[in-house]
Amino acid sequence: MAVMTGGQVAVESLIAHGVDTIFGVISVHTLDMFDALRERQDKIRFIGTRHESAATYMAYGYAQVTGKPGVILSSTGPGAGNTLGALGEAHAASVPILHLTTDVDPEFRNSGRGDIHEPKNQLKMFESVTTWNTFVP
Repeated sequence: MAVMTGGQVAVESLIAHGVDTIFGVISVHTLDMFDALRERQDKIRFIGTRHESAATYMAYGYAQVTGKPGVILSSTGPGAGNTLGALGEAHAASVPILHLTTDVDPEFRNSGRGDIHEPKNQLKMFESVTTWNTFVP
């Protein structure tokens, strides 16, 4: 069996579940996902935006028009935080959004050392605008 990166596993899982479009902002934190998306661009397309909020509202509109979940890929910390307004709108309207985001390296997580885009308990910030969220180590 071939060894896959985390990005490849995520992209293959999305394709297997019928996802054909992802919205987001390219980030240093998500390069493995973008490599995997590029490898599978025959099955899934990435629509890039200049801001995470715009990407999330695009995913929201996509979900409303197609009936499929809108999928957003964002960076960690402030980039992930930029999705909250649109996620809140989607949550209130019962529009299905899947938000995939990253976190800092494990040795910096919740350390307060100021690693690039280090959030303070990033998962907790999504609780008020999601029905469910989880952390995958």
